[in-house]
Amino acid sequence: MSKPLLLKELRETVFEYMEPSFRFHLSLHLPSLRSVEKGIYLQINKLDLTDTEIICDNTAYRLHIDLKFKKEKPPLIISGPISLDVDEFGFKTSTKDIMMNGDVCMGPPGPGRARFASLNDSTRNMKASELGRETLGLTEAMKKKESPGFESTLNLTITSKNGEMRIYTSSKIKKIYEGMKILIGVIFGNRTVIWNVGSMAIWAANLRWIVSGVKPLTRNIEIRGDNYVNLDGLRSICHETSFPLMTLGFGMDQRILDHEIVVNAEHLIFYSAFEMFNIDFMNQLTKLPNLKVKMFRIPKDFLADLMDLWLKNGRPIGTSWSFEVEGLVGEEPFGYIDILKRNADVIESDRRSIKLSMGPSSILSVSYGDPRLRGIPIFQLESWTKKMSQPLLLKELRETVFENMDPDFRFHLSLHLPALRSVEKGAHLKINKLVFEDNEIIVNDTSYKLSIERKYKDQKPQLRKNGSVDHDVNEFGRKANTEDILMDGDVCMEKDKESAARIRIMLNHRIRELQTGWTFRERFRDKKSCPKEENEEPSECEFTLKLAITSRNGEMRIYRSSKITKIYEGMKILIGAIFGNRTGIWNVESMVISTGNLRWIVTGVRPLVRNVEVQGMYHSTNLDGLRSICHSTSFPLKSLHIERDDKVVDHEIFVKAEYLIVSSRSYSSENVHLLNKISNQKIQLFPISENTLAGLMDVWLEHGRPVGTSWSFEVDGPAEEEPLGYIDILRGNARVIESDRGSIKMAMSPSSILSVYYGNPIRYYRFTNRRKWTVTMEVLQRRGC
Repeated sequence: MSKPLLLKELRETVFEYMEPSFRFHLSLHLPSLRSVEKGIYLQINKLDLTDTEIICDNTAYRLHIDLKFKKEKPPLIISGPISLDVDEFGFKTSTKDIMMNGDVCMGPPGPGRARFASLNDSTRNMKASELGRETLGLTEAMKKKESPGFESTLNLTITSKNGEMRIYTSSKIKKIYEGMKILIGVIFGNRTVIWNVGSMAIWAANLRWIVSGVKPLTRNIEIRGDNYVNLDGLRSICHETSFPLMTLGFGMDQRILDHEIVVNAEHLIFYSAFEMFNIDFMNQLTKLPNLKVKMFRIPKDFLADLMDLWLKNGRPIGTSWSFEVEGLVGEEPFGYIDILKRNADVIESDRRSIKLSMGPSSILSVSYGDPRLRGIPIFQLESWTKKMSQPLLLKELRETVFENMDPDFRFHLSLHLPALRSVEKGAHLKINKLVFEDNEIIVNDTSYKLSIERKYKDQKPQLRKNGSVDHDVNEFGRKANTEDILMDGDVCMEKDKESAARIRIMLNHRIRELQTGWTFRERFRDKKSCPKEENEEPSECEFTLKLAITSRNGEMRIYRSSKITKIYEGMKILIGAIFGNRTGIWNVESMVISTGNLRWIVTGVRPLVRNVEVQGMYHSTNLDGLRSICHSTSFPLKSLHIERDDKVVDHEIFVKAEYLIVSSRSYSSENVHLLNKISNQKIQLFPISENTLAGLMDVWLEHGRPVGTSWSFEVDGPAEEEPLGYIDILRGNARVIESDRGSIKMAMSPSSILSVYYGNPIRYYRFTNRRKWTVTMEVLQRRGC
């Protein structure tokens, strides 16, 4: 690891464990560290956001306007600090309706977000309007006088948890809402990784929010202020992985009880309600699917009716609703229990609790909790759901950090920090491309390559050379065939394993003969001079297994082992360490299998893969092996890339693949019937001859193909023009409707036509002055059908 990279990691580690306010302070005063701080995981326990203040854990960032008048008459014009913006006359003015880029309106949509707009009490609305007119009239009358001379300064006061205070002033920025926008942008904007907020409280109708950068992951949100809440605004504030929320608190409003964010929240808290306790309100409450709800106080009769509906319609086991109610010191308010004792479903009851039969498998329990808050007891329904513990919450936060890491870095952390291993195995993993070869794994752009290092003391005969090889060796240092060794969990991708093994042995013998210069004939003619391994003593040689991890920027990490000296064993351990024992489904966008025997995981959840490419099988591909490699939900595959194999054209995985890519040498015309056995609609074929195309099109025209069928293949042709033969050979067909230089259409049925055409050239070979062209065969629907 280079020194600059090591220094960067050290700085990141130091920042990660800093108290948030101190790291903000360093970042603001040391510009060279700002980009580092923005790219490091940030954990905030509690974040409060108001119109004039940010409270981050125990540190408060408060903005106010400091006014200084030359003349303090009339009496309403007084020098000093105020927490509202002022106009040019020094009077308080509302700037809540001013929206800037990135801001989020959390109140009711449109104009008229007045304080009393959501109330149903018409009298209160009327009084508020009268008071507003009187105040407005007084203010306008005073403004008609000469504007008083004054100076205004925007002050930022930062107060830490120990009371230490830092004050900053600005005479250029004179509006609180502008200062708040800048402050939030400086602290929270332009972050390049997800940052976590344990609990967020929003007290602003219009939240001044960040314009750019990653948004925070927060699972616990409370919204104060307006009774009508724009819950869609939360998606603009929080990272998408914040949902579903663990806890959501807001003022009760029937209009948003069916909102997706409300319905999916694990725990609801209603702070207050301007609702009438009537049957409509009760019906709305019964529709809430949430198991955990904490409410405002409700009347005894309303509780009794609500419980009757629960007993009648049922509720899931684990439901737990509660609310606070005042009682006398030393005793509970009996009325809530007493009113339920008249119910015919009562099983048992005492002074503080009652249980009612809800059905054959569940009961409804109503009880008082222990008094708190100066003797106010808590009423709650019995719950079978345990509260999430802090260690589990921390685990979720760590999982979220892992989910957004580069796979190579998270594997590195997991392997070197055992305490994080189980968390990494449970976090969602997304891999774009995963390649398996005999001695190499490629994850996205990172290569994990195994090799054997040999070091001979005696380098005679000449073949004994020091250095690395990409295959296993025997005790003589020569190539050993270990491809046919299967261990627990391994998947053989060759359907006829014995036949493939025979072919491999013959190839290995032939390669060895070419290397040594000995042929079979010479071996039998002069047995004494043949270098037989069974008569040869093992040379003194040291074997070391080397793992080279190369990242996309070329940085390399090398690990060696003298205990494990076989590549196939090392590959088994490596795949198990990286991919084994996973407890959640992990996604692989594209998987390439270039090995006959895949050293696969023994335990753990398998990956969800939608695009698979199987390369280099000696005999026939074992498509059933894919079910042992991939999660069951991977099928049907989105795309399957496979070598030509006549034995699998009717296999379920082959047939149901949405898009098929078949690689091989050209079919001859006598194999047209084999092509016709392929029922897939979307296929990219190997190059086929002109006669094969003509024969295949005749079969299609005779037997038909579904509308939407689209097959294509690549052909080599001159750079200046299309290879005309593929179109010319079809012009003599009796069903031709129309044709030109690069395309032809033929009648297939009363409702469909067959179209064959050249696409645009896809590659150009400068040295040969030739191009690659695509020939496409499509079945189209006739116009008007």
